[in-house]
Amino acid sequence: MNIREFFTTATVQKIFARSNRPARTNTPPNEEPTDRSPYATEDLVVFDVDVDDHPYAVLAFLSELLHEQQRCTDPQQLLSELWDRELKMDTGIPLGIAIPHCRSTAITEPTVAMLRLAQGVDFSGPDGPSDLIFCIACPATSGREHLKILSRLSRHLVDQAFVASLRSASSPDAVAARINQAVTHG
Repeated sequence: MNIREFFTTATVQKIFARSNRPARTNTPPNEEPTDRSPYATEDLVVFDVDVDDHPYAVLAFLSELLHEQQRCTDPQQLLSELWDRELKMDTGIPLGIAIPHCRSTAITEPTVAMLRLAQGVDFSGPDGPSDLIFCIACPATSGREHLKILSRLSRHLVDQAFVASLRSASSPDAVAARINQAVTHG
């Protein structure tokens, strides 16, 4: 299955359709609230991560990273919820990417973290191990926001030039800016 086929599957199309519904908030359509932290920061982007060759180890690293950055109150709970989600459906997608995601009461604000792994880890992606890992974690009360973030980011992750720019980036702040642009403006 190539990347275009993956994003035309019924499951992915259903997620996109649900996430494009208007949000029930006081924020005007197509505008993001301005009083929140960015989804990604340079401290949530880590290059050349060397972890054990297992998705659980990557998720544990991410849970601790979100805790260190004060986006998570309980890293063990977040790890458990990310792992439960991974067991329900693999998060590996084409181009060596994985997008573990969940909503959790342990998360304090919508967050996107990215790891660029030294060695790929098998998240059961259609083209083998993943070396770019995007973790989307939202508060349990965030409604469909995590699906909106997933949808918007996924649209950019089919663009090989966008993915190549993340793989070759030399600074975490540049990557964080690209992620925020993709997630905020679709």
